[in-house]
Amino acid sequence: MSDELARGLERILAPVLGEVEVTDLQRLTGGASRTTWAFSTSSADAPALILRTGPPDDVHASMELEAAVQQRAAAAGAPVPRIVAADN
Repeated sequence: MSDELARGLERILAPVLGEVEVTDLQRLTGGASRTTWAFSTSSADAPALILRTGPPDDVHASMELEAAVQQRAAAAGAPVPRIVAADN
């Protein structure tokens, strides 16, 4: 599973960070509604990243909507993580 996930992340990140290698992929504990992973990349622009994922449902906001809200919060001065990519 993690090798397949790492290769998928490399494809998704390529348009943003260029060709990168995903390493040290680790599933983190916590988060009842989303699965959270930590990983490293070979990119100097984003060496360490977090992936949040979860199935779409009627209770939770989509990942794209969540990212848009975080970006608006950042624009208003709230301390939020920089979003590299977001997709449902």
